[in-house]
Amino acid sequence: MLFPSEYKFTTELSPYFTSDYYSFGAIGNDPFTRVGSYVRLDGRLSLETPGGHWTVDLIGKNLTDRVIVAQRNFGLASKQEPGMSPFNSSSTIECGANKRK
Repeated sequence: MLFPSEYKFTTELSPYFTSDYYSFGAIGNDPFTRVGSYVRLDGRLSLETPGGHWTVDLIGKNLTDRVIVAQRNFGLASKQEPGMSPFNSSSTIECGANKRK
């Protein structure tokens, strides 16, 4: 056994599914603003002490390292170059501890 039975170990995997959509600011069904469907995965490992006084979490977001487009800029009304502005472009890992009374 990895941990004594008094400890609580939790695993969690959260998939997020998104179908095709047109990016923010798009007027009509412009094919240049269409963003394809995708799956993004988040996960968590958690260890809780006996009595639930302490919890340690390891959290991973966007484990598939998917670039999620929030808006496409074609340089029509700004000085920026045409292209994509990613909303979330990399995975993140966080570790935290919580104390309860």
